[in-house]
Amino acid sequence: MRRWVWVLIVGLVFTGVGTAAAHPVLSLCSQVCEPEWAAIYDNQATVYNTRPVIHLAPQPSRRMGSNVEQWRTLVETYFPAETVDTMLCLMGYESGGNPNAKNPNSSAAGLFQIMEFWQADYPGDYYDPVTNVSVARKIYDRQGYGAWNPYNNGHCR
Repeated sequence: MRRWVWVLIVGLVFTGVGTAAAHPVLSLCSQVCEPEWAAIYDNQATVYNTRPVIHLAPQPSRRMGSNVEQWRTLVETYFPAETVDTMLCLMGYESGGNPNAKNPNSSAAGLFQIMEFWQADYPGDYYDPVTNVSVARKIYDRQGYGAWNPYNNGHCR
């Protein structure tokens, strides 16, 4: 587990030529990484990079699993390409990709947890995936991602 602390979370890549001893992060890694990884960063290793370039740790996967991914083509039909991954992420938070999802504390229903008050403007069966996604697009056009609480809470950005 400790090897991932420096390898994935810090994610530094170096440019130039030097040795691990010349760079404090690599020297520290040689002290805290598991043995098979420490050998890569020990004083014997040639470091081909000395200018740090920070690579962000990957976001939680927007490919949310088969329950959400099965709806990718449908979401692609209704949403612009640049919004599809974010909308699938929101779907994952809202319903987990379950078209029959029902919020026990509100009237929210279906894939995107569309609230019942939208029925006045967009009538239909919100448990039907096509209806739910098409209404989600109309809501998106009116309110953007801010219509969904997970986005407002910092998820799927």
